[in-house]
Amino acid sequence: NIRWLRGQDSPNWKGGREITKAGYVRLWISRTERVLEHRKVMEDHLGRKLNQSEVVHHINGNNADNRIENLELTTYSEDIRRHQLARYKQ
Repeated sequence: NIRWLRGQDSPNWKGGREITKAGYVRLWISRTERVLEHRKVMEDHLGRKLNQSEVVHHINGNNADNRIENLELTTYSEDIRRHQLARYKQ
């Protein structure tokens, strides 16, 4: 009988962190629950859960840089506007 190694026991375990295709850091909270690190950092900073209309913007554009000084709470429409402006400036 083969016992498959899972989670921290697996040789492929990377500390419960993964990088998404878009460059965001995703944390594995449990076997079924995953959260984006930048949202968790902002929630911990504010002391509350974020609602779905709130977006965490990476000021320097690096989606893996989740230092609180690089994160800014904004709305979806404001985030889209900023990204469109950044495209025009290039």
